[in-house]
Amino acid sequence: MLFNVPYRLIFSGAALRRVNSGDTEIDGKKIPNGTYLVYSTGETHSDPNIYPNPSQVLGTIQVAMLRAKIKRRRMVSLDGVSH
Repeated sequence: MLFNVPYRLIFSGAALRRVNSGDTEIDGKKIPNGTYLVYSTGETHSDPNIYPNPSQVLGTIQVAMLRAKIKRRRMVSLDGVSH
């Protein structure tokens, strides 16, 4: 999930949540059935591995380039389908 600037800089909290409906594994970590999962926007949108300077407001061209970079990453699906 990618928010438009400046929302990325000020929005934090759980944007998405669900209970895992089957045993699964993400990045080598086992997630047992019934585990409560939360998408942490603050952690994601402050990650310097994704945003080189997380506190910097990006211009339109930089945002477009960043979106293209993020689309190339493998997305984790919460419905069992890889995106």
